[in-house]
Amino acid sequence: MRGRGGDWEHTLRAVEYGRYLLRHEEGEEEIIIPALYAHDIGWSSVSFDDFREASPGRKSKAVSLSLHMKYGAVLAREILEDLGFHPQKTHTIVSIIAIHDEPDKVFAMKDPSATLIVEADRMDRYGPESISRFTAMDGEDYLRGGISGKKRRHTCVRQQRIQCLISKIRQGQPYS
Repeated sequence: MRGRGGDWEHTLRAVEYGRYLLRHEEGEEEIIIPALYAHDIGWSSVSFDDFREASPGRKSKAVSLSLHMKYGAVLAREILEDLGFHPQKTHTIVSIIAIHDEPDKVFAMKDPSATLIVEADRMDRYGPESISRFTAMDGEDYLRGGISGKKRRHTCVRQQRIQCLISKIRQGQPYS
């Protein structure tokens, strides 16, 4: 298996956002950057047909979503150990990768580095490259995600704020 189309480009953008966030937020670069490089490596080990075929609102229930985190953690551990990476940092990175698409679990860790990993990964969902990528995979329903009314308006406002932040990052401007 090879992973999903556009994953490498997504990874590079997530790393870019992570580096930017590190200039403005508390976090450990030696945790955040390796974790961002490896966070979606598990997609290379699973069939993701169920994820691809699920409606945007049901993707979080896809078995492959869970499996990519599990296998990604295993692969990341192997890579980091082969590189002689610090054992405690390896453990932290692997723990984050194992749950990185479950924000409530990550935030429960109360670890600023883990939080920044989720934020950098999620920021890419709203950048123009990823909107095109996910719209191609999921169709025009990608941005709707099966939501309506007040929640849809909130999602649109959130998307606009994130796109503004991404623009500032790319221009090297501070954010607030």
